[in-house]
Amino acid sequence: FVIIYGSFVMQAVMEEKASRMAEIVVSAVRPFELMLGKILAVGAIGVTQVAAWSACIALSLLLFQVITEALAVSSTLGDGFAISPMPIAVAVLMLPFGFLIHSSLFASLGAMFENTADAQNVMLVAMLPAVVSGAIAGNMLFLPVDEMQDSAMVTFGSFFPFSAVAILPARMLLTEVPVWHVATSIVLSVVSSLAMIWFAGRILRGTLLSYGQTPELRDIPRILFSK
Repeated sequence: FVIIYGSFVMQAVMEEKASRMAEIVVSAVRPFELMLGKILAVGAIGVTQVAAWSACIALSLLLFQVITEALAVSSTLGDGFAISPMPIAVAVLMLPFGFLIHSSLFASLGAMFENTADAQNVMLVAMLPAVVSGAIAGNMLFLPVDEMQDSAMVTFGSFFPFSAVAILPARMLLTEVPVWHVATSIVLSVVSSLAMIWFAGRILRGTLLSYGQTPELRDIPRILFSK
């Protein structure tokens, strides 16, 4: 979700910068407001599409259940296994903030480049946190419970804002997690999402008129704190 729709945010930022529409919009709103509106707009599209996919999946499962009951076939799937609603609730709560964090990173890249070809070379930088956190969450299925509880990588991943959206719910699903871990992770995600939107807005503001020039990493501090 964050990779697909985060790349849409990056593309939207580059298109507005290339068409110089961003210059007009940023004269009326602050860069933070511009970035937040753009990310939320793309996120709303993503939520609508995911809701449609979820409705289709739910309908398919309902039809499967009806057919199974009609044929009097007893399914053994899920016997003895119950999923607590708390990990699902935390995942739903953290997904918007995870999307804001990752999309802001994509938006920062879109603000630094003027065409997709140039941005593709560094797009892995924005994709890497989501890919790595997803891989760690998947590998957690193969760890013993006691080893998972003592794993520094899993604990750090559930706090780190770029990976918490994937690792914390998976950790809660597989083992007991202290309440303060959950609360701290949610607070860090909220604060980090606001900070990343501010970061992306400052990058856009600082690079808005630098057409034909691609900022380097050493230029970022100057862009962020320039008047």
